[in-house]
Amino acid sequence: VLVLVLVIVVGYCWKKEGGEMDAYKARIDGRYINDFKGETVVVVGEVESSGDGTNVILKCADGQSISVRFDEELGNVTRFIEVTGQVNDDGTLTGWASTNFGDNFDMNLYSEALKRMEKHINIFRA
Repeated sequence: VLVLVLVIVVGYCWKKEGGEMDAYKARIDGRYINDFKGETVVVVGEVESSGDGTNVILKCADGQSISVRFDEELGNVTRFIEVTGQVNDDGTLTGWASTNFGDNFDMNLYSEALKRMEKHINIFRA
């Protein structure tokens, strides 16, 4: 099962456009947010609060919360979402895209996948 999660995670890290692969986007949890200021990252978390639809608080796999601001209202979001965006200097995230991951996403398994990716960064950044 962990191998399947890793394959899915890696698949989401890369996006195909016009036959070319986009740049690598680090998958992080809350503890690494300040290490990626100014960079594009991918974060998966449980929605703790969705406020007015443009501001979301995500609880990451490591239990830390990240504040995410979108330019446009998200609409209906599920309990777990993936956000791609840029890390701001204050440790918040400006979200560019989001994907609903449903209401039964296994954050413990995802946390394990993140640990494996960190341990074998040379494979996942290639």
